[in-house]
Amino acid sequence: RDCLENGVNGWLAPTGDTKALADRICWMMEHPEERKAMGQQAYLTAQRYHLDAIMPRWVELFKEVARHKSKEA
Repeated sequence: RDCLENGVNGWLAPTGDTKALADRICWMMEHPEERKAMGQQAYLTAQRYHLDAIMPRWVELFKEVARHKSKEA
């Protein structure tokens, strides 16, 4: 849910709502161009979470936590 933009790079269905899930699956099967576009958007979204993209953010977070901890000591 945090990575997905409903109707742009995927579909969300309420937990346990099998009818909503089935409706989304049917829609995807019936709309090949939209499915392809959504898949391309999903790929682009996934790139934001690639190791090369996310690791510098983790390193900066750890450095910030370490700076904060050293100020408390």
